[in-house]
Amino acid sequence: MLMKKVLGVLVLASGILSGVILFVAGSSLSKASQDMSEIRSIGGTSVAEAYYQEAGKQGSAYSLALHAAGLAIISVSLGLSGLLLFTDDYKVVTDSEVSELETETVP
Repeated sequence: MLMKKVLGVLVLASGILSGVILFVAGSSLSKASQDMSEIRSIGGTSVAEAYYQEAGKQGSAYSLALHAAGLAIISVSLGLSGLLLFTDDYKVVTDSEVSELETETVP
């Protein structure tokens, strides 16, 4: 029982930590990709300018994927840790015990 609670706390802590790390990485990538997509050349339109602007758009998409992955990891870890922390242990019932329970009458 104690091991189950410890495992629940570890799942919760690691899930929240992983989610926060993904959120920070997504925010950092979002800022970098925004800076990248705002690059303008002095002389006008160039191939390098177009390349960096498109790479910045791609970086924005990756940052959204990192944010979504962070949310998913936090959600799954909350669900699993909730199951581990707040559910009781159940007894496995054999077929003969089930048939005995079915034949009992309730007054």
